[in-house]
Amino acid sequence: MSYKPSPRQTYKQRRKHTPFTSAAHYSFRQDWETNFDRAVAQAEALKAQGYLVEEGIQKGALTESQARQVARRLKEAGFDVQLIPVASWAGEKVVFVVCRPPKEGATMPQPRAPPKKKASDVKTLMKKFVQANSTDSESIDVDKQLREKGYLYDSHYTVAFLPRGQQGTDALAQWVRDIPLKQPPIIELDNTPTFRMLVRASKVKDRKTVIAFDSANKLTIRTENFQKVLRVFDDGRIRVYAVPGDDKPLIFYNDDGHAIAVARYMEAPTWDIASLTELLSKAQTKK
Repeated sequence: MSYKPSPRQTYKQRRKHTPFTSAAHYSFRQDWETNFDRAVAQAEALKAQGYLVEEGIQKGALTESQARQVARRLKEAGFDVQLIPVASWAGEKVVFVVCRPPKEGATMPQPRAPPKKKASDVKTLMKKFVQANSTDSESIDVDKQLREKGYLYDSHYTVAFLPRGQQGTDALAQWVRDIPLKQPPIIELDNTPTFRMLVRASKVKDRKTVIAFDSANKLTIRTENFQKVLRVFDDGRIRVYAVPGDDKPLIFYNDDGHAIAVARYMEAPTWDIASLTELLSKAQTKK
């Protein structure tokens, strides 16, 4: 598998004729880092009231004027809306938009986790994988990839989804079938909304673009790709295996045996690495 770095996401000011000075960007970052934990705490409180917090945060922050437009459309559809301020940019607040479904909605009283105890639908997982790895210029040809490989993969061959029972004939397909029979997982983790929020914070707030799955920082992957795994599999238990070899992938399995393989990030600088163990520990304390 290969790895090609992609540019980091940045917050772009929507107002015209505003100078983008380094001091302004530094001030924004300081403001963001100072207020992020408070914003997360406010989000957790709203989640307990039925707001779709994680979905709102995953969509990213908006300027307040943009957020008001989104909020107006949501309110017209019957949703309750809250804006969570996290920073300021060029005199305008930057906020997360979270909403709560209408009370008359049939799914409102139901907790999110119990439906996930049913067997995961492979078509749904494939659709989510395609959404997570497609861009305006690059898309995944599902039928062609399944026909030729037996599984799906992104354009740079850094992330691949292998459904349970796949009959691919290449090395990756063989690893996915064999490795659970040959060795124990390097770690098991609970993929919860709190954990996903902490992973996002490690990237956005702490600027950690790599996740280490071992204390020696040898088993590392890009945080962005780990987030794709968590989003595709959603709530539930995940087992993680390391294919032997410095340049071999990590493979993630959900409870139903579907797998996502992720290319390793080689020789990541220490300051760029977040510890998976520490993130899992933080998730436990927030339960």
